[in-house]
Amino acid sequence: MPEKSWRFFVDPQIEIVVKFLSKNGEIINFLVMLLWHDEDKAYCVARYDNAHGIPHCDIVSASGQILEKRWFKGYSNKEIVRYGIEDFKRNWQKYYEAFQKKAS
Repeated sequence: MPEKSWRFFVDPQIEIVVKFLSKNGEIINFLVMLLWHDEDKAYCVARYDNAHGIPHCDIVSASGQILEKRWFKGYSNKEIVRYGIEDFKRNWQKYYEAFQKKAS
């Protein structure tokens, strides 16, 4: 089963990580994660995945607590991988600001 992954920065401290596993051309497992890097550690700000069998997005606090979970029932894994990448590219600042507010 082919596994693909890549990462790219949208800001000097903000990175998007994409990983997925496919079988027969279909994505069966995926993770799209928005990370904030401080001087020596990376923190998950938000992530799209299908860990519960249904694509969803977790919005995460600075302490690692899940603040919100958005479900995407009826969508394919491939659709949500694409959606998650585009959402993080367009809205990373909004997610990061929410993450920072919960840190204080």
